[in-house]
Amino acid sequence: MKYFYLLPLLALTAPVAVHAEKLTKSHLCCEGLSVVNVRDLTEQDIDPMMQGKCPNVAIEFSTGTKLSLSMFLKGDILSFAQDKDQFSAITVERTFYARCVEDNLMLSTDLLSWTPISDFITGNVNLQLLVQDQTPVFSFKAELNCKG
Repeated sequence: MKYFYLLPLLALTAPVAVHAEKLTKSHLCCEGLSVVNVRDLTEQDIDPMMQGKCPNVAIEFSTGTKLSLSMFLKGDILSFAQDKDQFSAITVERTFYARCVEDNLMLSTDLLSWTPISDFITGNVNLQLLVQDQTPVFSFKAELNCKG
């Protein structure tokens, strides 16, 4: 019965230690922090990083990078179904870095000072009901800016 408990623990911890070392397109930064560009990540890289298992690795989002946007909204008042073939894109306007430390998403613009997302971003969100071409339309608008 001891093996039953030990095997799941090894399955969770062993690949992560090896995996962080295998980020071949990363470069060493300050204080032992490795930086890897978001475009160089694989699915296998992202999961352990977002779970906080690689706190010494930061993801770089470079200015001008375009990332596909997938949206999901489900609830008892509104839901949103996105066509699988149509994705919008987000453009990174200013280089920033992200990493997960324990359960906290931390962001930085200089790799030196790291703050939680709530202290990093400010802005507002707006949801309006409009009529365009005689058809009702929900308009979702958001403005996000870096604090400081």
